[in-house]
Amino acid sequence: MKTRLLIMLISALLAMESMARNTQGHIVVVSDIHLLSPELVTPGSAIDRIDAADSKMIAQSDDIMTAITDSIIALKPALVLLAGDLTYNGERLSHERMAKHLDRMAAAGIQPLVIPGNHDCNNPYARRFDGDKTSATPTVTREEFAQIYSNYGYGKKFQRDTASLSYCCEPIPGVVIIGIDSNMDENNTLKSRGDSTDTYHNGGRIKPETLQWVIDRASQARGQGKRIIAMMHHHLVPHFDQQDRFLANYIVRNHNAIAPQLMEACIHAIFT
Repeated sequence: MKTRLLIMLISALLAMESMARNTQGHIVVVSDIHLLSPELVTPGSAIDRIDAADSKMIAQSDDIMTAITDSIIALKPALVLLAGDLTYNGERLSHERMAKHLDRMAAAGIQPLVIPGNHDCNNPYARRFDGDKTSATPTVTREEFAQIYSNYGYGKKFQRDTASLSYCCEPIPGVVIIGIDSNMDENNTLKSRGDSTDTYHNGGRIKPETLQWVIDRASQARGQGKRIIAMMHHHLVPHFDQQDRFLANYIVRNHNAIAPQLMEACIHAIFT
């Protein structure tokens, strides 16, 4: 088993090295921007408290995304993968603002692709910051997420999984991208939608039917001699010993069984 895993790893590295030699095949990966739209912020103690307590630099997030977009346009990669947590807490206005940044990349001839993170959909904690107060602001449903990012993973030109927000496309000839939805926000409840309480699930899992869909797409691409790269928000392999024990919500459930199946399907790399 160890020998087979080593062979798969070496093959993946050789595939990535070959692609890197093609300057038109450069890929940029971005994750966890947690953008908060400036429209949702009036300066005051409410946003200051968040900035002081949270290392995400939420108040500066739009400026950070502007700088990232400028750098990407200057670099001119073929593809940008955004692996989830695009927004602070799934605010609709924040998603619309993020889409405008991606529109700038697209106008420069660069293809962005997104996948949602646990903060991005059906989030009961979407808030507006007004001076010293906060108030609720609309979040997005999964359908609304797909609509906002229709050009970046969810339009008619993309193959969609019917059980999740996973999709498949070939933005670079010979390179297939599979976006894997690893979120559990379908289990969230929101008072704003008539539920009795607000609940939020940030753990990760891949539905069995979605896993099979991903394997089928990868097998099809492999049969055509194409390279396969995937992205999802949650980790697929532990980043440190005992992560399952101490930070279980950061890694997909049942990852020990899922990872070998994706490797067997010849997915060359997964960005999270």
